[in-house]
Amino acid sequence: YAQLGDFVMAAELLGEVAAYRRSELGLEVQDTLSSIQNLAIFMKLQGRVDAAESLYLEILEPQKRVAGNDHPITIGLMQNLADLYSEQGRYTEAEPIYAEAIVLFRRVFGEGHPHTARIRSNFANMYKSMGRLDEAELLYVESLAVIRELLGDTHVEALRAGVNLAELRVMQSKFTDAETLLLQIEEAGRNTLGEGHAVTLKAQSQLIDVYRATDRNDAARELTVQVLEQHRIRASAPDASPQEKFLFASNLLTCEPADLRDPPTALEFASAANADTGAKDPRFLRVLAMAYHQNGDGAKAVETQERALGVLPETAVDVREEMVAELNVYAGSP
Repeated sequence: YAQLGDFVMAAELLGEVAAYRRSELGLEVQDTLSSIQNLAIFMKLQGRVDAAESLYLEILEPQKRVAGNDHPITIGLMQNLADLYSEQGRYTEAEPIYAEAIVLFRRVFGEGHPHTARIRSNFANMYKSMGRLDEAELLYVESLAVIRELLGDTHVEALRAGVNLAELRVMQSKFTDAETLLLQIEEAGRNTLGEGHAVTLKAQSQLIDVYRATDRNDAARELTVQVLEQHRIRASAPDASPQEKFLFASNLLTCEPADLRDPPTALEFASAANADTGAKDPRFLRVLAMAYHQNGDGAKAVETQERALGVLPETAVDVREEMVAELNVYAGSP
């Protein structure tokens, strides 16, 4: 089911397996703990982040007792929890877990292992989001060098790491460096992964930012049209994930120039993403509220943004401030 993209059915079956193992074997057995962690992963893929978090927290301490802090499964669980917190803007909670996990990854797998490089990159993503660019740069450069040496310059992990570093270069206004790296990644991505791959699209999105920042608006517009079309193809596929629908809707609402935006279509896909996830993901609800606002439905925008704030963790302080400001705009609209 997972390979077919049916994460709902996959999660349902994993839930049955986890419940059976918990009942028959008990919680503090590795088979049970692994089943619950797999269930949490699929909950997150559906956008059910609260359920995923609850499951991760339930098994973290039992996992440490059963296998030890240094066990790869334990370390992977810590990374999954830190990633979940970071993606929600809960940096205060994510940072100490990342810091502990990266030490364990280095000790267990070594500096040059892909797992170590991956968590280093995720840690850097968090620092970048926090505006701690110097710390992020150090981790990105280390991660990219290791992955390229291990897997080659055109491996998907190397390309993903390169995009992350290029995005940082854009934030640092190092546009020439960013463009050089992004053009290499875009070409490699198209040749090895395909036009519509997430890494290729992310590289192109960063190139758009470079073109816009350097007053090449025609080039930015042309590439924006291409990126929107690829997102449309991904989001319209029968097995499209909620995340793909969410990304397409978000792009349709925020792309530049504004005449390329399509609020009615964005509303359609934002509604579908929320329907697929039970309207429990604050990110998806936030984009749905924006879609209602841009379609002139202020009342629905306010209602949806308030619902998003209601499921947003209290610890996501910066995100909450942004969303409250948006709510005030929506409340002033018709």
